[in-house]
Amino acid sequence: MSDDIDTASAPPPPAFPAALPALRVDDVPQGTAASSSPQPQTVLALERRVQAPVRGTGPLDWIAFVLAFLVAPVGVVVAIVALVLGYRARGWVSGIAKAAVAIAVVLSVALGGGYALFANVQQKQAAHDAVIASSARWCGELRATPGVLQSPTYDWPTGAETVSASMDGMQKYVDTWTALDKVAPAGIEKGTASIATAAKGIIANVSSSHVLDDAANQSTMAQAVAASGVSAWVSEYCK
Repeated sequence: MSDDIDTASAPPPPAFPAALPALRVDDVPQGTAASSSPQPQTVLALERRVQAPVRGTGPLDWIAFVLAFLVAPVGVVVAIVALVLGYRARGWVSGIAKAAVAIAVVLSVALGGGYALFANVQQKQAAHDAVIASSARWCGELRATPGVLQSPTYDWPTGAETVSASMDGMQKYVDTWTALDKVAPAGIEKGTASIATAAKGIIANVSSSHVLDDAANQSTMAQAVAASGVSAWVSEYCK
């Protein structure tokens, strides 16, 4: 008997499958170790929370309504905020908020127009007061001689016995208005100078002709005075 083992006659080794089938949880019988150890589960619950609609008018709506009357520009801003927040919260806009916007806008426009008008009046008044202040010296010197402004020629000299005497009076007249021209405000400076210029013209004519025509000279000076605007300036700015 041989000690060698006949490998040809030996039974083949048992065959194992290459991979075992996956075992599902459902395939494990109840009461086994697999069922006694529950697997942790993560549950993501997405819930839509529906907020109950808010009914009625909110406090901000009434605040905006009150501010629309008291402080219109602020009321516009608050009313717009009330509209936005009210729509987000309720899904609709209250009538009070709408009214607050309309009232605040109208009053803001009216307030702005009134302020612009008031500012314009104040500006004009300030300019008027400034002209009065600048005319004070001119007005004082013009009124220094009583009766000058009541004369249509501003007291042009007439009735002198000689041409020489008339010339002296006319020269004093020119000197007076030349001095007034130096202190005259910008608005009446040309008018003041025009009276002095007209008087100088008469003096030049009398000096060259040696003829004194009082009627013609008075007419010339009356026209110069009327065209100068001095009378209107005195009425408006000599207070």
